[in-house]
Amino acid sequence: MVTFTNLSRFYSRTSGGKYQLDVHEIRAGFLAAETAYERLRRFRAERVARVLALETPAPTAEGPKLILHALPVNSDEVWARVQAIREEHLINALPIIAGTVRTFRFNLDGFVLHTMREDASRQCYTQLLRTGGIEAVSGGVLDQARGGFYATPVESIVIAVVDRLRQFWQVVGVTPPVLIGLTLTGVQGWKVLHSPYAFGSQDGTLDWDVVAPPEVVLSDPAIETDVLLRPIFDFVWNGGGWAGSPNYRDGRWVQPPR
Repeated sequence: MVTFTNLSRFYSRTSGGKYQLDVHEIRAGFLAAETAYERLRRFRAERVARVLALETPAPTAEGPKLILHALPVNSDEVWARVQAIREEHLINALPIIAGTVRTFRFNLDGFVLHTMREDASRQCYTQLLRTGGIEAVSGGVLDQARGGFYATPVESIVIAVVDRLRQFWQVVGVTPPVLIGLTLTGVQGWKVLHSPYAFGSQDGTLDWDVVAPPEVVLSDPAIETDVLLRPIFDFVWNGGGWAGSPNYRDGRWVQPPR
């Protein structure tokens, strides 16, 4: 840490007011933050493993799935605020990826809403965790076509879902940082296709059955969702032989013309 005239950018606050952190306190703060991120990464990995084992709050079956995790680092009093919201308001606030809510309930993890499809492999659910975090699983968004799946509509859906979650978090008091991860399962050997309305494809196929790009961290409330998620999207497109998502222009996501 560099100081000038006994000032630095690192402060904390107690009942006695604001005070300047010393080197040891700054180091401890960074280590605590890193520990929190590692804890959330382990939690994400454990939840993905449970989805693959079909240990889910809604009946599911084997088949390709998209899994979105959004996990806040700070969760003080969030659950108490959630419990104060009427159930119908929760249903309207929480998105399901590529599905329509048919039933909902409180459960041990928090609050879950899901579809009720006869084909359990296409089941979709959104689990609101007691921390204000989200696990959204969709068996209806990765439809195989032409030897792969269309990544452009998937990007559009995920951006819209995270936008809605950010609005919900404002209501229940979830504040950054939030760890966001996307996982695709059952996709080994699939191509990453642009969209049904756009030409161009690559011959590469996904090497892994479970594609789990590194998480991104929502730390700045001002950042746009499409900008935040770009590293995740680029990673998926890389797996299909692309240099990155072809849907960004001047750093922003642009819907291709139909």
